[in-house]
Amino acid sequence: MRKKLCRARRTRELRRFLRMKELPSITGRSRSWIYDAISRDEFPAPISIGARSVAWTEESIAEWQAKCIEQCRKTGKEDQ
Repeated sequence: MRKKLCRARRTRELRRFLRMKELPSITGRSRSWIYDAISRDEFPAPISIGARSVAWTEESIAEWQAKCIEQCRKTGKEDQ
């Protein structure tokens, strides 16, 4: 029984939540741009972490960044 619990603990991943306050410095985009992009399905939607609190997973933002980089490379606009 104890071995099963240890394995279960090892397989759990902690995910960091990012709040809106952090996103502009991480993404280089303004708060209003982020909300506009969410409404156009071009940016990850936040998840509810409380009655009046939302956040984004670090993983969802990293995936968005990777997608942006890939699109830039395809169009040849990486350093602009």
